[in-house]
Amino acid sequence: MKKRKVSVLLLAVLMLATVIAGCSGGGDAGSGSSASGGNGDNGSGGAKLPVRYLLPGSAPQDLDTAVKAINEKLEADGLNLTYEPTYIPWDVWDQKTNLMMSTGEEFELIAIMHDTKGPTVLAGNGGIIPIDELLDQYGSELKASMPEWIWESSKINGKISYVPNFWADTAFNDGMFTIRTDLLKDNGFEAPTTPAELLDAAEAIQKNWPQDNKNVYMKVLEEPAYFLHRTYDTFPFAVIDNLIYIDQQGNVQSWLETEEFKQDAAFMNEAYRRGLIMSDLLTTPGEVINQEELAGRYLFRPGDVGLSDTVRESFPNAQLDIYYLADQPKFRSYAIRNSNGVSRQRPRIRKLRSSS
Repeated sequence: MKKRKVSVLLLAVLMLATVIAGCSGGGDAGSGSSASGGNGDNGSGGAKLPVRYLLPGSAPQDLDTAVKAINEKLEADGLNLTYEPTYIPWDVWDQKTNLMMSTGEEFELIAIMHDTKGPTVLAGNGGIIPIDELLDQYGSELKASMPEWIWESSKINGKISYVPNFWADTAFNDGMFTIRTDLLKDNGFEAPTTPAELLDAAEAIQKNWPQDNKNVYMKVLEEPAYFLHRTYDTFPFAVIDNLIYIDQQGNVQSWLETEEFKQDAAFMNEAYRRGLIMSDLLTTPGEVINQEELAGRYLFRPGDVGLSDTVRESFPNAQLDIYYLADQPKFRSYAIRNSNGVSRQRPRIRKLRSSS
């Protein structure tokens, strides 16, 4: 599955690069800054334009091989571009990208995680631009590579605002949570099957946490608690953009006014009352919370996450697994999990805006 994700992502980057090329005026070297190490001449007489792509996390192994292959493909296609990925550690991702956008630092593409800072936020603060016209003029192959309903799901205020990573539609099912199986066993618990059992297990794990610092908490994401929804009588249903509730009959209402939201809130209130949620969660910097997760210091986490080398340094015998609270059909309550945005800070866009 990892190889499939990488190959599809690289394909999306290549297609996006074609869109950028069209908007950047092809060989108009004066419309953008030169790429680091990429100031070659592809026959058009101009320096290559950079496709600077911001991604979260650490650079994968053999990144240079992938970058080389992408740039060779771009050159073979006659595109005056050079691909330049920049990986930003998770613990400073929000802080760094916010700073780049606020100071006008130039880049072309940004990876978007919808469970953290989603595309509606980036579009709302002007970080990314609508791409309808770019797709129509330069991205016909990209549009044809995905069904129309996916593009409809990519619209904000009626305009396509990002390029979805379509692989996520079949590679991820929401409703799961991750917990350390070794800590469950050490505390005499089987896999939790109800919200109450999950809270009891988390409370025991925190009390007997195998480190002196027992200030460890459940991970809370900036999205609904999908892992709870499988236990509700009305499942399956969808929550769109954290605001809109849609059931299987197509009925729509405010998510914040539903009984399901009240059940989510009751669970979180109970978790907070038991001390399983960080008391100053709303004021603690995101990078601090992420550092705790990267170190393996969490009671359980919505979604799936692996065991990094950093975790194994502190917990050599750590084991974890993914669980569901109820035996329900797998259901994906959202169309797109991750995507790519075209930055407003691209040199060509800035030039056009300054001349208008």
